[in-house]
Amino acid sequence: MYSESRSPSYINPAELDAYLANGWYRMHETIFTAHFLTHQNELRTAIWLRNRLSDFNNQSTTFQKLAKRNRQFRVEFTPLQITKAHEKLFQEYRKAQFEDENDSLQRSLFGNNNNEAPYDSYMINLYDGRILIGSGVYDKGYASMAGIVSFYNVNYSKYSLGKYLIYLKMNQAKNWGLTFFYPGYFMPGVPRFDYKLSIGSECLEYLELSTFSWKSIHEFDDTKNPLRQLFQALKLLQQKLNDTGLNARILKLAVFDIGLIMPGIDGCMDSPVYLWTGLKIFGKREVVVVYSIQSAQYILFHTDPVEEDFYHHLDSAIYTN
Repeated sequence: MYSESRSPSYINPAELDAYLANGWYRMHETIFTAHFLTHQNELRTAIWLRNRLSDFNNQSTTFQKLAKRNRQFRVEFTPLQITKAHEKLFQEYRKAQFEDENDSLQRSLFGNNNNEAPYDSYMINLYDGRILIGSGVYDKGYASMAGIVSFYNVNYSKYSLGKYLIYLKMNQAKNWGLTFFYPGYFMPGVPRFDYKLSIGSECLEYLELSTFSWKSIHEFDDTKNPLRQLFQALKLLQQKLNDTGLNARILKLAVFDIGLIMPGIDGCMDSPVYLWTGLKIFGKREVVVVYSIQSAQYILFHTDPVEEDFYHHLDSAIYTN
């Protein structure tokens, strides 16, 4: 499936390692995977990342410069414990960076489940004297660490605290003898996520969806973008069908990420784009086609007619990057 979520009551360290290795990540108290997401009303690809810590150079010039620039700040590693100072700093950061005044660290980490998230979670805190100026949360498995969130006092922006916090997490993971650090995903064409590509780039890998294997980020280019692969495969079939006199159309499915909204659902077509063939069988049932990137195969579905405005709409430029 291209998108799915689960709500386990507990995830042991080995299970977390397995989830992360397969492109899953924490969302509140749930764990999810998604390879396509809507960002600012545009369909985008989510490319999962990880750093192979055996190749992480914690003596790199960048890390050493950051450490020297921030040497006056005290670094503290602790189990996760959210204080009023953390909440205040998080909310000020969200308001400054995203104009989001209503979010809270508690809700961001646990959703509506209070403090009962099924993860082994820790914090890193930065102090200027006694003042909390930066913090980050991470989950720990047996061999992996997932960096969940970092936030800081924006008045200290000249110290690059966001980048520094991530480097500190990676360095801690390496010191613990862990194998991988997972920073989440980036979206090709969305600059907001590009900072992840510059941190530990010498050991950065991405999950290639077509082979479902981890590859060096230096091998990634636009031809590896799954959204491009989907669109090109459907465009090829569309042309062949239209040559026979059909009026096939490539459509965007508005509820392609239903697996994120309804954990455990199956039997649904979760591809973000599909081919409406114009053919009908069994009365009014419509024949549609999706393309599986992993199997490199077309898959036929027959569905009841749906209201186009609600479920899908024509997108003549699904892939524009």
